[in-house]
Amino acid sequence: MNFDERWQAHHSGVAVDRNIWVKGWLKVIVTRAKVLAKLKVAPSFLTFVGLIFAGLTIWVSSFGLSRSGLVVSAFLVFASSYFDGLDGAVAILRDRVSNFGSKLDRAADRLTEIAWVIMLALFGCPAWLAIAALLTT
Repeated sequence: MNFDERWQAHHSGVAVDRNIWVKGWLKVIVTRAKVLAKLKVAPSFLTFVGLIFAGLTIWVSSFGLSRSGLVVSAFLVFASSYFDGLDGAVAILRDRVSNFGSKLDRAADRLTEIAWVIMLALFGCPAWLAIAALLTT
C-alpha cells in the first residue's frame, strides 16, 4: 500500500487523487514528514506542538483586535494545521499508526477547533458565527 492509500484509509476514504487541494497539501506535508520520520520524531510530539500553536491563538487574540494580532493569529492557525497534517503523515511513514494516536489526534483536533472559536470571539466575531465555524469543521 502506498502513502496515499494508507492516508485515505485513516481519513474516511477521502480520495487523494480526486481532490486537488488534498493532493497538494499532502505533497507539501509528506516532503517534510519524510525528514521528521528519518529523525524518528514521535507523531504525538507533533500533535502537541500543533495544539500549542492553537492555544497561542487565544493568547494573541486576548490582546484585542489589531492588524499584527490578526497576522500572528493567521500564522498560528496555519502552523497548528500544518502540524496536524505532519503528525499523521509521520505516523504513517514510520508505521506508528495506533488507536491511541488516532484518539489523541481527534482530541487535539477538537481542542484546536475550540481554541479557534475562542480566538474568533476574542477578536469580536459574533458568537453565532464563531459557533457556526466550529460546527462546519
